[in-house]
Amino acid sequence: MPGGVGFFVRFLVIGLAVAAGLMGGWLTAAAEPGLEGVTGILNVPTAEVAKDGEFYIGFGRNENKVRYPGREQRNYFVGVGFLPRLEVVARYIDFPEILDPSVPGFGTRKDRSVNAKLQLLSEECAPVSVAAGMYDVGGRAVIERGTYGVVSKTIGPVRLTLGVGDKRLDGVFGGVEISPIPELDLMYEYDTYDHNFGVRLNPHPDWHLTLGSVNEDFSWGVSYGKVLPSNRNPKGKPPAQRAERMPLVTGTEAAELDELANRLARQGLVDVMCKSREGELAVKYENRRFRHEEDAWAFVCLWSAVHAPDEVERLRVVTRREHDFVVTTEFARDDLLAYVNGEMDGAEFCQRVAIHDYRSPGYEYSATSTMHAPKSGSTDVFFYPANSLELGAAYAPVKQRSGVGVKHYTSVAPRLTIYGKEEIPISNNLDNRDNPFIIRELLTYSRAWEPSFFGLAEAGYFGEHRWGGQIELRKYWDDSRLDLGVTGGWVRNKRTDDWEDMILASGSVRVPSLDLSLTGHTGRFLSGDEGFMLAAGRRFGGYGVEFFYFNTEYTENEAGVRFSIPIAGFCESAPRRFRVSVAPDFLYEYRTSAPYSAEFLHFRGSVDVHRAWLYPWHLREHLNLLRLAAGTGIDSGN
Repeated sequence: MPGGVGFFVRFLVIGLAVAAGLMGGWLTAAAEPGLEGVTGILNVPTAEVAKDGEFYIGFGRNENKVRYPGREQRNYFVGVGFLPRLEVVARYIDFPEILDPSVPGFGTRKDRSVNAKLQLLSEECAPVSVAAGMYDVGGRAVIERGTYGVVSKTIGPVRLTLGVGDKRLDGVFGGVEISPIPELDLMYEYDTYDHNFGVRLNPHPDWHLTLGSVNEDFSWGVSYGKVLPSNRNPKGKPPAQRAERMPLVTGTEAAELDELANRLARQGLVDVMCKSREGELAVKYENRRFRHEEDAWAFVCLWSAVHAPDEVERLRVVTRREHDFVVTTEFARDDLLAYVNGEMDGAEFCQRVAIHDYRSPGYEYSATSTMHAPKSGSTDVFFYPANSLELGAAYAPVKQRSGVGVKHYTSVAPRLTIYGKEEIPISNNLDNRDNPFIIRELLTYSRAWEPSFFGLAEAGYFGEHRWGGQIELRKYWDDSRLDLGVTGGWVRNKRTDDWEDMILASGSVRVPSLDLSLTGHTGRFLSGDEGFMLAAGRRFGGYGVEFFYFNTEYTENEAGVRFSIPIAGFCESAPRRFRVSVAPDFLYEYRTSAPYSAEFLHFRGSVDVHRAWLYPWHLREHLNLLRLAAGTGIDSGN
């Protein structure tokens, strides 16, 4: 050990001397995942973290000298820059050379963990970067745990790292990265056991291939990463062509408003209605075309500003969900066009536009159109990949069920819908189901009252042999930055021939600048499982991720993750009464514990999901969507 440390110190001195003589214009290695998923060199972490909103997935092969010296370790990992300076990595590891025949179905030794790294100081505002991290935040991993602190310093194209840790990194560790060109990083590290060397090849900014000698054994890894769009990483720019007034009708009489509403309905919006008074045009609509509600909102706002009659100077756009009025957007027509064309900056337009939870205008309109494209009677059928995964503990077999999922939504009447979800298994060693089965089949009724008070009731089959109903009431304040609610449910479990109930109080606080929601639930979950659940979720453009932690009578220090990813193939076109398509998003939940612990009847059937992120603060933070809508073109609906 002393000889290795001495070599490491000499290497650092040489590295400093080399760095001092190198050209300052060369690039420094970016924060990329090491072989075990945490951003770092090979085996050791650096004080840099994944960028805010950066998502990456990868694989790494190395040797674990701490647990199983001389044995191959395979690492499968997914990481995200969940908050500025906070990186979270989920990792599943497997030792293919270690078998345990005494455990039926065990296969090879394996484990899973959640790892986090928090950057306390950044070189952007301090002489060095400083970070603290933990392997296995929940404390349930059997094979790999540990905590560490680490410091990194960048000098030209060289980054130096020095840290100290325990367990997985037991002692002093460190290393050097040199980036002579963007496509190549040269790496050296001392991981408290061995001196390791490697190269990272970057053929594309999103793809990275790592090759190295780790613990005197050949190791390699590959990763793909992407910074997801957000209000901190906007994609909106002024369109190539100016957005100008192009009226579709000459006035605001009832017949002309009827034609205007009909033109908008041809664009794929439903329940469209137009009203006018004294130079103001009100447009009410519900989305059934666009993948996400905020995209539909941006389209309707811009379409109305472009195609309204010339005499209209102010617009009032009212967004519906299941016939309920949810959000109102009020703006001067010329202000929106000036912002879209880059003649007004976002800060000024944000001050001029009014976005708030729905409330009656307090006056009467002089002319009204009929309702066009009523949603009632329409049906959507969506297909999506389905998967249920049980990684188990360190000494349990992996179980999974994969197949095709089918969702269907039928609007029976205003506020009343039938929602169903079925699955067709293709491979299954989780519960050995071979035939298609129903996951849930519910009749849902929603209702909104002013100001910002929502109710939701569901009845039917909730899955897992449960039949019954639930109701939720939720009140929002401060542009929906705060809310409090209560949920109650009562179901019959046909499997146990017993009644189950739940009663939960919940509340959320939202941070607009980060698109961050912090939510807590407490009370009695299903099966009398009393305790609490805490969740932190973020939106990155059309992507969403939420981490949650729960502690109940049946569990202790358990956690999980939910995420949504847009699915390629969803068709954004004017819908018909009956529509079949790929689902807009892939929604997934994974829990570290067995099912039924801290379980809701149907966590996606909440009022928050009903609102679909139609929060005033969220739309105000994403005004750049108006420019994106202009860049895709605004058709007249002929």
